[in-house]
Amino acid sequence: MSSILSLSSSLNTNNVTGKTHGKGGFLPALGTWYGDPRGAGSGGACGLGDDVQYPPFSSMISAGNANIFLHGKGCGDCYQTITDECPGACNNVPYHFDLSGTAFGAMANPGKADDLRNLGQVDIQYRRVECSYGKTSIAFKISEKTNPNWFATSIEFVDGDGKLSYVEIAQAHLTNFVPMQNTWGAVWAHVSKT
Repeated sequence: MSSILSLSSSLNTNNVTGKTHGKGGFLPALGTWYGDPRGAGSGGACGLGDDVQYPPFSSMISAGNANIFLHGKGCGDCYQTITDECPGACNNVPYHFDLSGTAFGAMANPGKADDLRNLGQVDIQYRRVECSYGKTSIAFKISEKTNPNWFATSIEFVDGDGKLSYVEIAQAHLTNFVPMQNTWGAVWAHVSKT
C-alpha cells in the first residue's frame, strides 16, 4: 500500500488550556519524576513506546496530568515534550509534569541530580514552546497491524506546534484525500471501505 499524507496544525503558545501565561510567560506547576533515576520514561499513552529513549527525545520527556495530556490531544506539545499521561494524584494540582528520571535530574546544578531526585517533587515554572527536533521535522511510525483495510501511523517529531489537528491520506499518485481519525495520542488511522 503506497500512501501520501496531508497534515495541518496550529500553534498558540500564548494560551495553554485557556489560561494566559504569568509573569515572564511562565506558569507554576508541580514537577515529579518516575521510573529509574537515570531512565528514559515512557511514551506509552501517546503511542511513542520506547522511542523516547532515542534521539531526538533522548529521555528528556514528561508525562502530563489531565490539564496537559488533554485525553491525548497534548501528545507532542513541547514544554519540552509531553509523551505520556500522569494519572491519579497528578490531578490534585492544576498542572503537574511527571518527568523521566533523566529529565528531572537534568534540572539540577551539575553533580546534584541525585540530590534533586531525592526531594521527590519540586515546584517548577513552565511555558509552552515551539518544538524543534533538529534535522528531523516529522516522522511516521507505521503500525505493525496495518493491513489492506486498515492503516495506522504514529506521527512523531512534528516541528512547530508539536501536534496535528487534521490528517488526510490518499493512495500514491491519486488526489482524492480522505480523513484519518486520531485514535489515541499521536496515532492516526484510516479504515478502507471495501
